[in-house]
Amino acid sequence: MKAKRGTAIIQSLDRGLKLLEVIGRSGTPLALNDLISALDIDRSSIFRLLLTLENRGYLERDDATRR
Repeated sequence: MKAKRGTAIIQSLDRGLKLLEVIGRSGTPLALNDLISALDIDRSSIFRLLLTLENRGYLERDDATRR
């Protein structure tokens, strides 16, 4: 569903949801560079989004592979 013209969206929430969608569709663990390529979002923003989602229990990171 697209936002109606003139309707404000929360950009950080939108980016976080896109991130979850990409991860959910992948079927395999992804590296940070994979996510940067897929989303066209800068490295620091993706990293902060990942940390936030991990902190809230939506994602888990494998410390051995860092994915």
